[in-house]
Amino acid sequence: MLYKLKPLEWVWSGGSVWRMETVVGRYSVHALYGSFYISQPNEPGMENEQPTLDEAKAAAETFYRERMTAGLVPATFQDLYEATEQARAAQ
Repeated sequence: MLYKLKPLEWVWSGGSVWRMETVVGRYSVHALYGSFYISQPNEPGMENEQPTLDEAKAAAETFYRERMTAGLVPATFQDLYEATEQARAAQ
């Protein structure tokens, strides 16, 4: 079975905070004193100072994608063949 991560959606929370809800928790970007900081799920505080909002969002998305793909391994041809056969049998 092939997988891809669903597109991420940022929502402005008002004030100086943007957030992104994910299956592993909420990522936030906070604007403070001319810089942007990232808050990650299960990690207290804010970190990873970025100069722009877009760079902060990109960094947060990179953290998210790294977390989501950490447990994945490349599929072999045999894996793909078996998934195809199972899908055919289910039809």
